[in-house]
Amino acid sequence: MATPGHPNFASTCIANAIAWRNGGNVAVLTPSRQGGFAERAVARVCAGPVGQHQNGPYGIQWESNDQQEAAELWSQLAIVDDCTVADALVALSRRREIPVMRTLRDWVIRRRSTSCMDVVATAELRRRLDRVLSQRRRHGGRAQVEFAAMTIQQAKNREFDHVIVLWPYTIPNDNEQRRRLLYNAITRAKRSCTVLVQSQGLLQAPPFVPAAL
Repeated sequence: MATPGHPNFASTCIANAIAWRNGGNVAVLTPSRQGGFAERAVARVCAGPVGQHQNGPYGIQWESNDQQEAAELWSQLAIVDDCTVADALVALSRRREIPVMRTLRDWVIRRRSTSCMDVVATAELRRRLDRVLSQRRRHGGRAQVEFAAMTIQQAKNREFDHVIVLWPYTIPNDNEQRRRLLYNAITRAKRSCTVLVQSQGLLQAPPFVPAAL
């Protein structure tokens, strides 16, 4: 479906798709957040009722990338220097409701038992945090919320009941890459998929039509 370049039309389509989905979680996917088309559309759905049917608001959460999440989790630990294993375990136990923190805590305990480690190097602990987040992403282990928004790359190896794809102007120029992105987005859906493009003109170009020979 083409939207006339205005995020309010796209937000109406998003709100209606959520309202009429008949249960299940929803992921709003986009190949690029540059230009703000996807972000403005999602923000409008979150702000209040929209469109003729006044569906909404819906609390769609943008997912952070691994680097952003690692930085946030690390700041919560508040470990600034190399510390004892006991201090590290205390800091990690304070956030044990977070699965990543529990995994990191288990790693510290194993290191202590196998290598008699007394001091934890902050650089090593931070590298381990990055690795845990990377492994979780590869295995699709993020906790899912009811309504989420993310890039198509972040949705890799994951599935959602309903997928809404926002296809903006700001996408790669390589036609083959566009096709892969659209394929990856559509195949994340288990029950339904809606594709919204920013303008009618985009429907006359790859990946929606074959590339000219």
